[in-house]
Amino acid sequence: MKTAFITGVTGQDGSLLAELLLTKGYTVHGLIRENGIRQISSQGNLQGLLNKLNKSFFLHPGNINDKKILENIILETLPDEIYLLAGQTNVYKSFEDPESTFRDNSLSIVIILEIIRKIKKDMRVFFASSSEVFGASTIVPQDENTPMNAVSPYGLSKIFSMNLIKIYRENFGLHIVSGILYNHESTRRSVEFITKKVCQTVAQIKSRRKNVLRMGKLDIYRDWGDARDFVNGMWLSLQKDFPDDYIFATGELHSLEDLLRIAFASVGLDWRDYYQYDEKYDKPCEKITLCGNPQKAIDKLGWKTTNSFNNLIKDMISYEMSLER
Repeated sequence: MKTAFITGVTGQDGSLLAELLLTKGYTVHGLIRENGIRQISSQGNLQGLLNKLNKSFFLHPGNINDKKILENIILETLPDEIYLLAGQTNVYKSFEDPESTFRDNSLSIVIILEIIRKIKKDMRVFFASSSEVFGASTIVPQDENTPMNAVSPYGLSKIFSMNLIKIYRENFGLHIVSGILYNHESTRRSVEFITKKVCQTVAQIKSRRKNVLRMGKLDIYRDWGDARDFVNGMWLSLQKDFPDDYIFATGELHSLEDLLRIAFASVGLDWRDYYQYDEKYDKPCEKITLCGNPQKAIDKLGWKTTNSFNNLIKDMISYEMSLER
C-alpha cells in the first residue's frame, strides 16, 4: 500500500486528487491551514472524505513555509509520493502582493526539496506549475519546449520553482515532475475564477436573485479542461520511472462568449439579455492566448481528456442550480 502527502488538500485539485488516490488504495496525508481542523466539517471539498478521516485519510495542520512542521510530517509519514499543490493561485493577487506570492509558490518549494534531499528516501514528487509560465508567448499552442515568458509575479514564481526543480533533479537525482497545468475547472472551483463566477451568477439570475452579469470584454480565449482529468495526469506522471515535465491541456480554445452562451443556454436563457460590459473587469494580461499541446502526456503517460468543455460547464451549472434549490 502506497502513502501520499498532498499540500493544498482542501482546494479543488487537492481534494479531487485525495479522492482519486484513496480509490487506488493509498493512505493519504494532507496539509491543511493551522485553523482548518476546527472548520473541517464545513469544508465542502472534503465532505466526501469525512468517513475516511483518521482511517486512510489524515489531515495535518501547518503552514507550507514552516520547515519544521513539513519536516516532521514527511519524516513521520515517509510518503511514497508528494504532491505540491498549495500556493497562491490568483494571477491578479500576485500583482497586489508579490512578496507572499513568491513566499508561497517558491520558498515553500525550496523547503520541501531540501527536506527530501536530506532524507534521501526514494520519494516521487509532483509540482503543480501553470500555463502562466508562457505568458506573452507568440507560439500557439505551447509545448514543453516553448520558451517561458511570464508577464506576472505569479507566472515568474512558477518559472523559478520549475528551474529549481530541474537543478535538484539533475544534481541530486531527485524524482520530481513539473506539471504545467492549463485552466481546469470543476464544481469545486473557487469564486475568484471566472468559470465559477459565471456559473454561480447564471444560477442566481435563473433563480431571480440577480438581474445582470457584469464582465469585461468577451474576446478572451482560454484552454479549459476538467480538473478530474488533470489530477489523474498528476498521478500518472509519478508512475513513470523517469521524471520529466508535462503539459496538461485540452489543446482547444474557447472564448468567454462561448462560456456565457453555454452557461445561459443550460438554463434556457439568452446570454445577450443579461450580460453587461464593465471596463473595470478588463485586465491587460488577459489578452494573452494560452493553448497547450498535451501530446507528450498523451504519448508517454497514456493521459487523455474525458469531458468536453460544453459538458463541463453544464455540470457546473447543474451544481450551482442544485445549491439555489
